[in-house]
Amino acid sequence: VRERFAKCGAVILNKKERKAVGGVLLKNGALNAAIVGQSAATIAEIAGIFVPENSKVLIGEVSATDVSEPFAHEKLSPTLAMYRAKDFADAVDKAEQLVAMGGIGHTSCLYTDQDNQPERVAYFGQMMKNARILINTPASQGGIGDLYNFKLAPSLTLGCGSWGGNSISENVGPKHLINKKTVAKRAENMLWHKLPKS
Repeated sequence: VRERFAKCGAVILNKKERKAVGGVLLKNGALNAAIVGQSAATIAEIAGIFVPENSKVLIGEVSATDVSEPFAHEKLSPTLAMYRAKDFADAVDKAEQLVAMGGIGHTSCLYTDQDNQPERVAYFGQMMKNARILINTPASQGGIGDLYNFKLAPSLTLGCGSWGGNSISENVGPKHLINKKTVAKRAENMLWHKLPKS
């Protein structure tokens, strides 16, 4: 996996680099706006480390899945956390913890052999508390629908359902922006009509 990442332009950070980058991901416990949308090289520069200018993403291998780990948070930048798992169930458990900490209801993504391991797809779908569960699809682009799949409506506004404090659990589209009126006239429901005893 590491070799594949490196071939694609990712930089696997060493311990010192990971600490430096982790130190700029958050500011006072919240996302650091200075890194949002920046390139991997710019974020590295902000953190005081050097990576090649053409680096695509900075990856920190971490183990904690709670709020104390900066890499465990949503970062809106080309920075990723990498976790080791002893087996598939352990990997899904870690993913569940990450979702519960900061992404409940939003989107989760699994890369697997969907044809030869359908049980993994089913298990992942059952366990994740997300409205969008993507299989072999880039999470950021796949979640907005239409580009990589046709099950999700194309939208940049993604509902997270009651899990995430939203009223809908699907991609927001035109149907959600139309106000509908319903005029309801009184009509007795005869199933519940009671007659006096004679």
